[in-house]
Amino acid sequence: MLKLLRDRGLSASRLQLVCQEIIISRLAYALPAWGGFLCDDYRNRLDGFLRCLYKCGFTVRLFTTEQLLFEADNVLFRKVLIDGHCLHHFLPPVKTLSIQLRPASHHCQLPICKYMLYKRSFLVRCLFNCH
Repeated sequence: MLKLLRDRGLSASRLQLVCQEIIISRLAYALPAWGGFLCDDYRNRLDGFLRCLYKCGFTVRLFTTEQLLFEADNVLFRKVLIDGHCLHHFLPPVKTLSIQLRPASHHCQLPICKYMLYKRSFLVRCLFNCH
């Protein structure tokens, strides 16, 4: 579709806007839900598609799956930390330590993770990797 729009004379800046609004935003919208469960093969295929968008001039910066996942996780996790959010009640209890061992963006206890699939879920991933 983007190549067809380019062939019809749409300017580069408009093509980049269409790509951002239709493709990149749709990837980022649901990425926190399924991004942690991507196997390397699918991640490489998605990165290849994003590289192709960049090479064709449809994006101004080279996106990666890891970067999109990190950004989408941070945006959603900051919203989840707010009391009224629908996912807030899924957070673990607040830590009871009186000292702070390292700077963190949340005050929740870290869950015990026995299984890799559990570690890849959105909330657990964000609790361990928050920045």
